[in-house]
Amino acid sequence: MGLVEAQWDMGCQVFCASTSIDASKNAKESNYCLNNERVSDKRTVIANRSRLQHVIGVSQIVWMKQVHKNRVSEVTASNKAEITGTDIDACWTKEKGIGLAVLTADCLPIVVTSQSRDWLGVAHAGWKGLAEGVIGELISCYRSPSSELVAWIGPSISKGKYEVGKDVWPMFDKSFSEMTLGVSGGSDKRFLNLIAIAESQLNDAGVTKLFYSDLCSFSDVRFFSARRLQQQGTREYNGRFATVAFLKG
Repeated sequence: MGLVEAQWDMGCQVFCASTSIDASKNAKESNYCLNNERVSDKRTVIANRSRLQHVIGVSQIVWMKQVHKNRVSEVTASNKAEITGTDIDACWTKEKGIGLAVLTADCLPIVVTSQSRDWLGVAHAGWKGLAEGVIGELISCYRSPSSELVAWIGPSISKGKYEVGKDVWPMFDKSFSEMTLGVSGGSDKRFLNLIAIAESQLNDAGVTKLFYSDLCSFSDVRFFSARRLQQQGTREYNGRFATVAFLKG
C-alpha cells in the first residue's frame, strides 16, 4: 500500500495522504481495497485498514458510511467509535491523533484544516454531494472566520474523463461557467468538472487557499476508478482508495 501525501503549507503538524495500489499489478492482485461491498472476505478490508492505521501511526481511523448527501458530524475522543458506519459524508474534529478518512473511486476527497492546525475536516463530494452542499455544511462547522482555512483536493476524476447526462448537468449549468461544463461528443452529454465546482463552493464559503493533487483517478492506475471500470466493461476488482488526515500532537 502506497501513500501520496498532500503537498501543501501545513508542515508536519497535519498529516494528509491518499492511498495507492501497486501499478505493476492489477487491482485485484495488489488487493489494497479499503471498502467494497462485493468483497466476500471482509477480513481483507479489515486487514488493509489495520495496515493503513499502522503505516500512518494513529490509534484509530474514523470511517464514514458515505451516502452522497450533506450530513456532517463532529468526531471527539468519546464518540469516535460511534461515528464509524454512520450515514454521513463529512466530519470534523479538534482532537489530535484521530484519523478522518474519505473513501473514493472518482469522487472528490476534500481535506480542510485551519492555519493554526487546531481544526480538521474531511468531505466526500461527488456530483450529488456537491449539489447537496456538503462543502458549505462542513465549512459552517468552523466557528472562526473561514478565511483561516486551507483546503486540499485529492485524486479524483478529471473533467475530460467525466461525462454526465441531462439528469446531472442542469443542476450546475446555471450556476457555473463553461469551465465547469463542456460539450462532449454527444448532444445528450456534457463533461463535468467536479474540481471547478468544489473550488467555487469553497471560495463562496470563504476558503480561498486551495491546494490540489493534480492526479486523475481515471487516468492514474494507482487509484481505483468506478468510471474506468464502467467504460472498460470488465470485471476488474472494484474497490475504493482512502484519503486520510489527522492533526498531530
